[in-house]
Amino acid sequence: MFTVVIPLFEKEPYVRRALESVCAQTVSAAEIIVVNDGSTDSGDDVARAFVPPAGGPRVRVIDQPNRGVSSARNAGVAAASQPYVAFLDADDRWNPEFLARMRELIERCPHAMLYGAGFVTTRAGRELRRYGVVPAEIEGGDPRGGRVDFFRGLAREFIVHSSSMVVPKAAIERVGGFPEGVTHGEDFLVWAKLALAGPVVLTPEPLATYDVGVPGQAVAYWQAGYRTDFTILAYHRFLADELRERAGSPPDSLPDSFGAYAIGQLETAALQRLYWGQFQALAEFVQELGLATLPLGRRGRLACWIARHPLAWPPVATMVAPIRLARESLKACRRAAAA
Repeated sequence: MFTVVIPLFEKEPYVRRALESVCAQTVSAAEIIVVNDGSTDSGDDVARAFVPPAGGPRVRVIDQPNRGVSSARNAGVAAASQPYVAFLDADDRWNPEFLARMRELIERCPHAMLYGAGFVTTRAGRELRRYGVVPAEIEGGDPRGGRVDFFRGLAREFIVHSSSMVVPKAAIERVGGFPEGVTHGEDFLVWAKLALAGPVVLTPEPLATYDVGVPGQAVAYWQAGYRTDFTILAYHRFLADELRERAGSPPDSLPDSFGAYAIGQLETAALQRLYWGQFQALAEFVQELGLATLPLGRRGRLACWIARHPLAWPPVATMVAPIRLARESLKACRRAAAA
């Protein structure tokens, strides 16, 4: 029923742990496909030497030149022999019940486009935080899981992780797979496409572990780098394009929360540029995404007006600077206290 796809790049110290967590499942996967994305360490040798227990999943290693995690995941999906693809990063791991719960969700809701579970973040073996939907966000309030309003949950916080997701192979091929060449947010772009295409079914149980202590993790970008990165992400373009394309669609053709979520994300990105005094970046963001043509809220309309009136930039910068200084000083104090 399940093919497990593990993209591998420079994760020699961790990949065996990931493989062992797959083999420890109470419901066995049929196969594990490790896609070696041009690693220069010996992680691929670890994967090739790995011997699953008797009756466990087959392990295959596919080698390719370094083309990024999206390309590696797409290669794994293309090679998958099973109808459902479960994704696991090489430095993460699953609880033994993960695939069993995914099978239960599939049996109860066989026509969903996306299945998943909550997850736990850890560092140096210590649990930091748990993420996921709460029973109140599940249709019928079933604590075992069920259909959810994906975008409403996502507006609250991260409710899924790439290592806690299972997708029908046909569904991910239908939306074009993972966008190659995109370095940030490529997985959320795919989950959003699938959520717009059909039901999303999640369990609140935290059944995957995301090790944020591993060097080079994406969490470092989203927690820090994103705040001062003013490039226009593919995810922003996707949200703006979807809002524009679906503006005339019947109300029942979209999840109720998609518009609110997309507008909130775009407004936040615009205000982030204003907050840091990056008015040229704000103007480019508004112009390239055509934000003025979208049904933004009051904050978004204000950001668009400022972007289109350069004479307002100096006085706005003067007003924003002390606010930014106070907020950043407060955050620094909190970080020092936590340390």
